Amino acid sequence: MAGLRARKKAAAMHQIQTTALALFAERGFDQVTIEQVAEAAEVSPSTVYRYFGTKEGLVIHDEYDDRLLAAVEQRLPSGMPMLQAALEALAEISDEHFELDRGPTMHRMRLTMEHPSIQAAGALKVAQLSARTAEQLARARGMAIGQARVVVASLMAAFLTAVVNWYLDEASPEVEPRDFDEYLSDAFVGLASVGAEVRMGDDPGRSDR
Repeated sequence: MAGLRARKKAAAMHQIQTTALALFAERGFDQVTIEQVAEAAEVSPSTVYRYFGTKEGLVIHDEYDDRLLAAVEQRLPSGMPMLQAALEALAEISDEHFELDRGPTMHRMRLTMEHPSIQAAGALKVAQLSARTAEQLARARGMAIGQARVVVASLMAAFLTAVVNWYLDEASPEVEPRDFDEYLSDAFVGLASVGAEVRMGDDPGRSDR
């Protein structure tokens, strides 16, 4: 029964968000109210507030987040390197998120890039998701929570940078489109290179120290 309730809630949130994004595209984000979204979606304003909290929440809500985090957390007890766990989990949702749902994802990114209030709400949500994942990592690996926060924050920053790079290239008529996985690979390669430079900088045998 709980599974059925969760599916009904997810379907309702999808329908409300789709309606809201259509209104934002037609009238502009600042010109649309929660009440107008509720009327168009044929639900009560209290339902919109209960599911999304704020108007910004209608944009930053990502129906793939729970699947992604569950896929990461499922891999943590195995001892799999966190980078590999993140990549495998992202592979499970990337085609749907960035190919099949390219239109809504692009629209949400454009709204986020254009509105500081959405950026602020998004940053808060990222912090909450990162804290949850860091706690899971620390418990699964017996890792200090501070270290787990650094690991998760680094991976999250790489992922978000990949999303921004994908969006900017997709929005530019002068750039040849690439698969999102290529942006993700570039971001994590960059993250690994930073780690290599840090290790080199800490080498007591270096001649420039």
